[in-house]
Amino acid sequence: MCRIKINSKQEKELKEAEKFILMPLKNRIDFIKELLIEPREDNEIVSIDSTRSMALKFLNALEFVLNRKTMENFSDQNFPLSCFTHFFKVREFVNQPGSSLKSLMESVALITPSF
Repeated sequence: MCRIKINSKQEKELKEAEKFILMPLKNRIDFIKELLIEPREDNEIVSIDSTRSMALKFLNALEFVLNRKTMENFSDQNFPLSCFTHFFKVREFVNQPGSSLKSLMESVALITPSF
């Protein structure tokens, strides 16, 4: 079990997660590419930790939105609950040295159910 706290400052991530689950697969992959572009400050690349942090915030928001949709459609037997297990595994690997953040987040795009 993993507890996810969402605060009012994360409205942007929640809105992005809502849009993400409505996107076709190609758009999801493009969204992930844009999400993982490292922000720049004064022509210097900000550390990879900030990119990983952004990815984790988005993953938390996505899981929150999907959980809410699951509760709304609890009677839907076709909802793939295995996506939550996958998110948990991605969250474990994101902070490990040498892990490919791009590959991990693209796997999220592939496994996230569409609505």
